[in-house]
Amino acid sequence: MKKLIIILFLIISVCLLSGCSEEILGRIGILEIMLLNCFFGFLVAVVGVVIWLIIKNLKKDKESENKSNNKEMPGYDVAEQIKKLAELKEQGILTEEEFEQEKSKLLNK
Repeated sequence: MKKLIIILFLIISVCLLSGCSEEILGRIGILEIMLLNCFFGFLVAVVGVVIWLIIKNLKKDKESENKSNNKEMPGYDVAEQIKKLAELKEQGILTEEEFEQEKSKLLNK
């Protein structure tokens, strides 16, 4: 982003200086042109930050939408949890009764 701002700053400088005739340069002066250049550089930086903030917010909105879509499909989570419970039962960590109780809790949510 910094490189882009520097490049735009230089392009604006060249455009301002090349577009000015000697007569205009005599009246305006280099200092004023450099001040204009700084103003345009600042303006480009502000526009860049605004665009960055917009893109950041769009990404955040998309991520929150994806999270809400995942919450709308609770069956997927339940199936995964039941598989884990079955693995625990097979390993002997859970009894058949405990497995059935936990499974019924998950299915009744």
